[in-house]
Amino acid sequence: ASAGSTVMGGKRKRAPGAAKEKPAAQEPRLNGRVTHVDEDGVRWEGHIKDGERHGRGTLFFPDGACQSGRWVDGDMTGRGEYIDEDGSRIEGTWADGDLCGSVTEFDPGGFALFDGTYEGSRRHGPGAMFHKD
Repeated sequence: ASAGSTVMGGKRKRAPGAAKEKPAAQEPRLNGRVTHVDEDGVRWEGHIKDGERHGRGTLFFPDGACQSGRWVDGDMTGRGEYIDEDGSRIEGTWADGDLCGSVTEFDPGGFALFDGTYEGSRRHGPGAMFHKD
């Protein structure tokens, strides 16, 4: 995998934060805590403001993956976590829906595989790769 890829467990992952669809765009100015399932089967459990994800919440994808954290105006922002369907996970910092800054990737057993920085949802800058012996 290239230094900019988001590979965990030997397979390429969609970039966490890639699901930027607004969950209730067709419904005018919804506010409060909701559970919403879009036409693709992506479920949002959390807060919305003016029809967009806003506040704490979790996205559940049809493949079993999920993404939890804080959203601002529809984009994940701040510390959060993405858990893939195989149990591997990424803990890190998001800005405007993209991973950026400090990030740690874990395998399904919880072993840290990478600890470093991301920019634009890709590995970028200093970091360390770890391998089980």
